[in-house]
Amino acid sequence: MNRLLALLALQMASSAYSTGNQVPLPPFTIEIVDVYGSGCPEMDQIYVHLSADGNYYIAAQFNEYEDYFFAETYQDVTTSRVQCTIDYLLHLSPNYKLDFAEFYIDGEYHLSESGTAFYSIRHNVPGVDQPTFHNISRNAFDHDPYSGNFQLFGSIEGIDSRVNYCGASIPLQVQIRATARKAIHDKRESFVGVDNAAADMGERAGERKVNCYGQVISCQ
Repeated sequence: MNRLLALLALQMASSAYSTGNQVPLPPFTIEIVDVYGSGCPEMDQIYVHLSADGNYYIAAQFNEYEDYFFAETYQDVTTSRVQCTIDYLLHLSPNYKLDFAEFYIDGEYHLSESGTAFYSIRHNVPGVDQPTFHNISRNAFDHDPYSGNFQLFGSIEGIDSRVNYCGASIPLQVQIRATARKAIHDKRESFVGVDNAAADMGERAGERKVNCYGQVISCQ
């Protein structure tokens, strides 16, 4: 049992002991397997919440200075790319299977005089389903505003029965990518990345995160 799962089990056991009531356990567990790529948060910045009614919620939080998920040009660097992949396992109890899994993320972009910005995310079972990336693309030559916010949302439904069956352990993956470009003679810089919807444009403070949700259902 990894550190995150052990902590969750301890919290639930402690709550049951202190109240004298048995706390209903959720019909699954979540294991964060790996986090890798440029701009990823540290493992301890990925939070998992489970509920007895069959819902789960994962938040990968980009709060530390070195964890900002931004592709940003500067000086003579005309192209900047960042990407982050989060692999997790959904361990289902014997009489449950996955109903759906989804994600939500806020983004922000600024363009140089001739800059471009690209941002994408997907949430899937790698090697089984092949959903397209949900993405935005901005180009100064297309008369887009030079700066703005965007939101991306997507859902996995009808997951292949080869992996989604009663009592399965389903591997799931969240992958986000961003690319910013500018011309060498542009005076402004281009950047694109995870936004804090509660902050002003360009303010690198507060919560910046990608949220993943899921719902499991009874097989009976």
